[in-house]
Amino acid sequence: MPERAVVGLGRGFEECDNELSLAGAASPLTYALDGMRRSLLDGARVTDQLPTIGILLAMGAVMIPASIWIFSWAENRAKRLGLLKRSG
Repeated sequence: MPERAVVGLGRGFEECDNELSLAGAASPLTYALDGMRRSLLDGARVTDQLPTIGILLAMGAVMIPASIWIFSWAENRAKRLGLLKRSG
């Protein structure tokens, strides 16, 4: 499963190739798993997790509007080119 390598499930993504480490740093799953690991294994409190929570909120603030914009652009393009044909 390639997502294991990207999010660092088996090992930290820092140990991977340069391309995978960049993909891991850009993936919110990496930070979510890191926060869960620190909470469950190290007993980290919510205040200890504030930097991770901040990163996740910032990623969401950027990625959610970007994904909505990209989907809207692709949908409008497909409609304009007639690629969304309904049958039945």
